[in-house]
Amino acid sequence: PRRLQAPRTTPPPPMTSTFHFTFSNLLGSAHRSGNLAFTPDGTTLLSPVGGRLTSFDLLASRASTLPFETPADIAAVAVAPASGRFALVADRGESATVLLVNLRTNVVVQRLRLNGRVRAGAIAFSPCERWFAVGVGRRLEVWRGAGGRGP
Repeated sequence: PRRLQAPRTTPPPPMTSTFHFTFSNLLGSAHRSGNLAFTPDGTTLLSPVGGRLTSFDLLASRASTLPFETPADIAAVAVAPASGRFALVADRGESATVLLVNLRTNVVVQRLRLNGRVRAGAIAFSPCERWFAVGVGRRLEVWRGAGGRGP
């Protein structure tokens, strides 16, 4: 009697990928509160994560947490509209803390303590970047910023 042989099969070629993605700190931890803000050039996304601010470089696929912290969760983030050099960060505490941050050096330039809670998203720069406004409770407070252009 003849033996039946199984057909010879060649192993499939190894899977190779033409794409080389590396995911690192993909969108950080859970986003709980606060708004997201893009820099004017659209390449960086600022996202509040608790009392810290995380910067996502969308072109280089990198995320970094900025080296400052607010006493409570961040309620609002705003970026200077023309240069993207400064960011405002306000927390949700009973007496809100507002930080004016230089995004190029990651240094806190100005720190304000306000009486009352900042409403979510109620923070903005003027178009000339010389002033910024913060909605605190039922009031609107206008402050002079550190890096304005003009008179």
